[in-house]
Amino acid sequence: MSQRGTVDASLHEGIGTNGFLAIGAVAGAIGWGGTELIHRRPALALDTLGMDALQAVVGLWVVLTLGMAAIGLTLASRAVRLSPPLWLWSILVAAAIAIDVAALEGLIAREHLRYVLWQPWLLVFAIGYGVTGIVASGRNRRAYLAGSVAAAGAFLLAILFTATIEPHAFVLLGVLHAGPLLADAYASPAITGHTGAEVVES
Repeated sequence: MSQRGTVDASLHEGIGTNGFLAIGAVAGAIGWGGTELIHRRPALALDTLGMDALQAVVGLWVVLTLGMAAIGLTLASRAVRLSPPLWLWSILVAAAIAIDVAALEGLIAREHLRYVLWQPWLLVFAIGYGVTGIVASGRNRRAYLAGSVAAAGAFLLAILFTATIEPHAFVLLGVLHAGPLLADAYASPAITGHTGAEVVES
């Protein structure tokens, strides 16, 4: 006879939400840290990888994004894969990557290239964290809502004062990317399934 409040144990087999968020935060730190390095030393990409800075940055993010997708599809628990916020994030990130690839393919006017590698990501964080903060039950909603407000404010400042924000854009994006994810992973209890019963790990 099943217990009240029990769940399918297999739902939580694999990397849980907290683990997946931590991996996402690390990927973000690597991505924005690498972007900042290439931005400051563009010759490094040419000397070590044989490609220009834009190719290196877009390539880095494509690799990281595909890596996260592979982890999500093969190693993450079904609870993670079936999470509505994750699918929203997949759409938002895919849109930002598509803009970056379009820039790489020369489909975006040269005068706009300085914006496409960072301003769309501010919108990604503003929308993604805002929706996550509203719909993600049992999570650290305050962290996500704070991240959304910060990203929206940074986007507004980027539109009005581009020259002021731009030198710090990639560092800012790194904080916005990793901060809410780590805050949620740290504050929210992990949930695993054992013998059909819901168990919350302290």
